[in-house]
Amino acid sequence: AVESGKVEMVHTAETDLRDILRLEEVAHGHETNSYILADLHNALGMLTVRSQEYMDTPDEYLESNRRIKYHFAKFVQLHPDPARTVNGQEHNLVKFLDQSPNYNQPIVPKSQRTSPPPPPPAVKAGEEAGEGEKKKKKEKKKKEKEE
Repeated sequence: AVESGKVEMVHTAETDLRDILRLEEVAHGHETNSYILADLHNALGMLTVRSQEYMDTPDEYLESNRRIKYHFAKFVQLHPDPARTVNGQEHNLVKFLDQSPNYNQPIVPKSQRTSPPPPPPAVKAGEEAGEGEKKKKKEKKKKEKEE
């Protein structure tokens, strides 16, 4: 993960979101309910869950889970639609972490993580997407006719 740059990408995204959150708190921090602040906290919580893929130690998980709890609690608190949050997974996770303050395991166990889908096939220079497949099919049909 470190070699592929994925860890750096997650850290950069988290830093960028925190900067945006700080700016939005200046504009909307006085509001008791705010979609933008709620959504930014939700995004930071989800990104922190995602970053657990690159953690190894119980201490890292413990600190990470505290950040996840903080951001999801803020999401639940700030979201203007309580019906959306009262039974939501974020609310349930906050309750779980409240009851287990020393939980030092990943939120999504390694056994339940899914691999990202494979990237689409590379497109050769001068071709549009799908042209390579069309060309192969044409050549295959041509061979079949010749036989």
